[in-house]
Amino acid sequence: MTVTFLSNITSIKNKTICPYQLLFGSKARLPESLRSFGEIGVVMTKSDIQGKLSNRGTPCIFMGYSVNHAHDVYRMLNMETKKVINSRDMIWLNQVYNDWKVQKVKMYVEDDEGNAVEPKIQHINELQEEVQEEVQEEKVLDEQKRAKIYRILHQLESSFNPEASRIVERIEQGREILLNHANFAIFSGGVVEQVEPTTFNEVWDHNDPRTREKWREAINKQFEEMKKKEVWEVMKKEVIPQDTRTIKCKWIFKIKRNGVFRARLVACGYSQIPGIDFNQTFAPVVNNVSFRIILITKLCCDLQASIFGVETTFLHNDLREEMYMNVREGMEQDSNSFVILKKTIYGLVQGARKFYNKLLPTLKSMGFIEKKSDPCLLLRWTEDSIILIRIYVDDCLVVAKDEEIKKDINDLKINGFNLNTESSLKD
Repeated sequence: MTVTFLSNITSIKNKTICPYQLLFGSKARLPESLRSFGEIGVVMTKSDIQGKLSNRGTPCIFMGYSVNHAHDVYRMLNMETKKVINSRDMIWLNQVYNDWKVQKVKMYVEDDEGNAVEPKIQHINELQEEVQEEVQEEKVLDEQKRAKIYRILHQLESSFNPEASRIVERIEQGREILLNHANFAIFSGGVVEQVEPTTFNEVWDHNDPRTREKWREAINKQFEEMKKKEVWEVMKKEVIPQDTRTIKCKWIFKIKRNGVFRARLVACGYSQIPGIDFNQTFAPVVNNVSFRIILITKLCCDLQASIFGVETTFLHNDLREEMYMNVREGMEQDSNSFVILKKTIYGLVQGARKFYNKLLPTLKSMGFIEKKSDPCLLLRWTEDSIILIRIYVDDCLVVAKDEEIKKDINDLKINGFNLNTESSLKD
C-alpha cells in the first residue's frame, strides 16, 4: 500500500502531473518527511504519570503512511504486541530494523587511571551467551538457598509446621524431595495447597466429605457468632419503607496458613452511599516510631510481650446508621425477607472505625492513657513497672510483666472481647 501510494504521487517521465492528480483532479497531500520502509522509530508513551526511570516510548517499525489521517501520521508495527498503530508522536532513530537489531553498544567508561576508554563491542550473540551464564549462576544460588532452608527446618525442629515435619522425615530417606517441597514447607505454612471456593453451593455440597464438613462447621460458627451478638433483626419486605435501598452481601471463604477453614458473610461496601450509610471511615493505626519505642522499652526494662487478636472483630460494634441488607444463601430467612443491621459486619467501610471507638473506651476504663502523639499507643503505670499497648486494627501488642499481661487479657475478655493469643515475642 505504501509503495503504491508513493508511486501514484511521483511524476511519470514525459508527463507534468502524477497519476494521483490525473485520477482525482487535485494534488496529493504529501507527508512531512519520507521515511524508509522498516525504519525504527520510538513511539512516545501517552501517560500522565510516569516514573523517573520508566521508558518514555516503545521502539516500533515503520510500515507506511496512515490513510484518512493527517499527513504526519505514520503506521508503526509494535514488535512486542505484533499490532500496527497510528501515531505522530515519535522520535526517529534513523536506522532500519536489521541495523538496529545488531547495533553496537557504545559507551565510554573510566579505566583504573580515570581515563575515558571505549569498552569492547558486544553483539547480540555475545549478549545471549552472557544471559545464559547468568541463568546458570541463578540455578546454583537456588540450590544453595534450598540447602539453607533444609538447615533452618532442622534448627526450628519444624514445631510450628506439621506438614514441614513430615517433609523433613521424608527428606531423611531421599534428599531430592527437599528440592521440590522446601519452598512450599516454609512459605505456605504447612497447608496443602487447595483451590478456595467462591460460591456457597460449592462449599456446602463439596465433593470431599471431610472438606465439606469443615466448611459447614465454619459457616455454622459464623452464624452462631452473629446470633449471639444479635447482629441483625429479620424484617419482612412489606414492613420496610418503600424505595428503601438495601446493601448487598456475599460469602468469602478462606483457608488460613494454619489449616483453619474460615467463612465470612461480608457486606459489599461499594454499595453503601456516603452521607446516608456512613459518614466517617478513618481508623488510626500505630506508626513505626511508636512501635520502635515499645520494643526499646521492652528491652531496657526487661519486660514480656504478647500479641493477641480479637475474634469476629467487627461484630462487636453498635451501628447507628439504619441499613438494610439482602438475604444470602445459608440464612434461615426466605427470599421475601430482609435484615436490618444492628451491629457492624465485615465489609462495611466504617467497620474499622467503629471497632476502634469500641476498644478505646474499654482500655481507658482499665486505666490506660491515650498518648496525644499516637492515638494507638496507650500506657498505664503500676507501682514498679509500665504497661504499653499498641493497636493495629484488630491486633494488639501488649508489653508488660507476665502477670500484668495475663490480667489485662482477662479483663478484656470480661468486657466481652473474644481474644485469641497468637504468639509471644522473644529477644
